[in-house]
Amino acid sequence: MKHKFLPFFCLICCFTFLKDLQAQSNSINLNKTAQYQILPLHNGSFMVAEIINMDQYQRGEANFILYDSLCKDQSNKIILLPWQPVFNGSVSAGNLKIVSFFSAVNNKTVFLTMDSLGQQVNRKEIEVKKAMQIPSLIAFSSPDGFFIISRSEKQWKDIIITKLDFQYNTLWERQFKQEKDPVTIDKLEKIGDKIFIFKQIRAGSKNYQGSLLVLDEKTGKTLLEKNLTSSS
Repeated sequence: MKHKFLPFFCLICCFTFLKDLQAQSNSINLNKTAQYQILPLHNGSFMVAEIINMDQYQRGEANFILYDSLCKDQSNKIILLPWQPVFNGSVSAGNLKIVSFFSAVNNKTVFLTMDSLGQQVNRKEIEVKKAMQIPSLIAFSSPDGFFIISRSEKQWKDIIITKLDFQYNTLWERQFKQEKDPVTIDKLEKIGDKIFIFKQIRAGSKNYQGSLLVLDEKTGKTLLEKNLTSSS
């Protein structure tokens, strides 16, 4: 009886070995000193961004590895970045992926536009005077552009929201000015063709003044502003 089950047992072992071999062929060799980000694409494929800091050359690198929907690697592209790069967010825009990195050492933000094949189609670098003014990529886009949020170079308490097209031209910009206390944005969301912002100004440790702001996504014009005041 034992010999009758032997071919079946061998078949199971062979199948398990092939599955393990396939998994190993699709595995990623992780670099312990690197940062990793997974960037989904529109067609079920995805990119893995391996972000490496190269101190000996005082620069960074991002290795973009493209995988298809079956998790098979298709290509890879190495792109040079400023020294000590940190992933700063990404948004999808149709067949494109906008990826952002920043370097506090060089006070630079890099925006990369990648296509669905993992190739760079555009790039822009922004240099600022202080690390706290480095733009951050906001987690939404629109058919004609995407949005970043930053601090003003002249007045760090002010916050600026900018809409850019995919060639990095400014479509509109709104600056929220404050003379005394810093402005913070606690909630920012895009619903349809409107942008909803809850911004607040802290006045001391207990009180804050806030407002709900609704902007037209295409023009940046204010559609609604409602003041809110609270104390505890």
